[in-house]
Amino acid sequence: MNKIFKQKNQEYFYPLYQEKDKVAFAIVQASIEQQSLPEIAGDLKLFSEFFQLLIISGKARNWRQLMNPVIEQITNKKLLLAELLALKPELDIPEGVVSDWAIFDQDQKLCLDLDELADLNIELTGSLDEARELLKRYVLTQYLQDWRGPKMAMALELLATPRHRISHLNQVLANWDYLKLFKKS
Repeated sequence: MNKIFKQKNQEYFYPLYQEKDKVAFAIVQASIEQQSLPEIAGDLKLFSEFFQLLIISGKARNWRQLMNPVIEQITNKKLLLAELLALKPELDIPEGVVSDWAIFDQDQKLCLDLDELADLNIELTGSLDEARELLKRYVLTQYLQDWRGPKMAMALELLATPRHRISHLNQVLANWDYLKLFKKS
């Protein structure tokens, strides 16, 4: 087996590796099944900044540094965007290829795409209800074994068109609704 591959932490390849991740996944799954969408304290401009940060924060070795407060706020049914965005200076999001987990070509490409995405000014259009759904769809996918696919899809969609309809992004993420938790729209 490749020596580099052996050195990598299992949690990068299987996000439900830790018990707290299983709990977080169950929280998001239950909130979807109960159709309990968190209230969003902020507008779509703030949501756009937050969603961009959420995507690129996945590059960090400690990707849970932002995800844990998001899960907590989903639990409390109120997403405080300004509070979450205030965490940005504390996040250790490296630039370039992250050798901790980017050992495959597609992962290295994803790192570079996320760097490019970080430099964009994205604008998501639609309703706050669509934004709530997008948040839950995206967060849920980051606990699946195929977390790279949705992250790459969001990065590529936003790189191609920085001004994007949230409803379209929800349709893209619907491809990863393996548990069929979201009703068809």
